[in-house]
Amino acid sequence: MYVVHVEFEEDFIRIVSARRATTREEGDYAK
Repeated sequence: MYVVHVEFEEDFIRIVSARRATTREEGDYAK
């Protein structure tokens, strides 16, 4: 699982950052 931050513009989507999710984040998502 990855945590991704994106910006939506009129004509495109920009990926600002992407990283692996921490164990805690994966656990929160699984609930």
